[in-house]
Amino acid sequence: MVFPTATLDPKPFKAFDARPAPDVIRSYAEQIVATGHPELIPDLYHQPIGKDEPFLNLRPLEVAKDRRADGTMMPCPRCATPNKFLSGWLIFLTDLKAIACVGNDCAGGAVQMAANREYEERLKREQEEEYLLEALPMLRDALAEAALLAPRAEVATALHKALRKLKEPFAALRDAARNGGQLSVNEVMQTTSGGPSGIRTRGSSVQTRTVRFGLLAGAGAFVGAFDPLKAIQEVRAAFEKFQCHDDNAALEAVASMTDEQRAAAYKSVKKSYKRLAEARADLDGFSAFFTDANLDRVNEWGRHQDAPVAIELILRGQGDGASRLDYKYRSGATADFASIPIRPGYI
Repeated sequence: MVFPTATLDPKPFKAFDARPAPDVIRSYAEQIVATGHPELIPDLYHQPIGKDEPFLNLRPLEVAKDRRADGTMMPCPRCATPNKFLSGWLIFLTDLKAIACVGNDCAGGAVQMAANREYEERLKREQEEEYLLEALPMLRDALAEAALLAPRAEVATALHKALRKLKEPFAALRDAARNGGQLSVNEVMQTTSGGPSGIRTRGSSVQTRTVRFGLLAGAGAFVGAFDPLKAIQEVRAAFEKFQCHDDNAALEAVASMTDEQRAAAYKSVKKSYKRLAEARADLDGFSAFFTDANLDRVNEWGRHQDAPVAIELILRGQGDGASRLDYKYRSGATADFASIPIRPGYI
C-alpha cells in the first residue's frame, strides 16, 4: 500500500450553515475509514480547536492501523497532537460552521456532555421516526390480521376458562407444562430381587422410574395468563389510534408529534406488534392441544396407574362444524364426566 505523505494547508475548509445532511456525513466518514488520513481531506477543519468550542457528534469512526504509514495514528486538532487516535468522531463545530475529525472525549467536560446528550437524543428520535414512518402505513394490514384472529381468540378464551374449571386435570397438565411440557409419571416398580432397576428415594425401599409419554402440545396455555381475546382487543385499539392510509399521511402524523407523543406512539405500536405475534402463537399452540396426536398422548399418560390424575379427553364432531370435548377424570374418590362445547371453526 502506498501511503500519502503530503500535508495540507490547515486553513481552508468547507463551511456548512447547519448540521450536514446524512449523505454528506456518510461520505466523509467512508473516506476517512478508507484512507486513514483525515488530515488530507481539504473540506475538514484542521486548525486548533478550543476545548470549550461547542460541537455536535456526527458519527463514530474506527480506522484500521494498517491504513496509517509507519504505525502512526491520526492527528487530533482538538488536542493539537499529531499522533493521537485511531478511534474517534466526526463532529460539526456549530459556531465555526465546520466538520472536523477528533479523538474521543477530547473536549471540555460541559461541551462534551452536551454533545453526548444531544447525540443520544437524536439517535432515539431518528430511530422512533424511522420506525413509525415504516410501521404506520402497514397498520391497516395488521388490523386486518387482528380482525381475523378475533373470533378464534374469543372461542379459545372461553374454552380455556372451561378447562380451568376442571381443577385437578388442569393442575396436572399445568405441572406437566412447567416440567418442560413433558408428560411423564414416576412409575412405582417391584421391590423383589430380580426386578428392573430404578431410583430409590433416601429412607425408602420403594423404587421408581420415570416413564415419558412425549411433549404436551399447547403447554403454554397451561402456564401463566392466557387471554388472547383481551390481547387482540387491546392491539386493535392501539393500531386504530395510529393507523395511516399511506406514506404521506404517516409523514404528516409523525411530523406533528411532540417528542413525548412520538415516544409514546413508538412504544405503543412496537409493543402491540409484539402482542399480536404472541397472541397468534398462543392461539396456534392452544389449537395444537386438540390435535388427535396430542389427545392420544394425554390419554395414554392419563391411563397410567401412577398418573397424577386419571383423565381421558375425546374430541367429537357434531355434524354442523361444531365440536365438543368429552372428558372424564378420576382422582382418588373424585370422578367427573361432562362435555365442553366448541364453536364451529376453531378446531
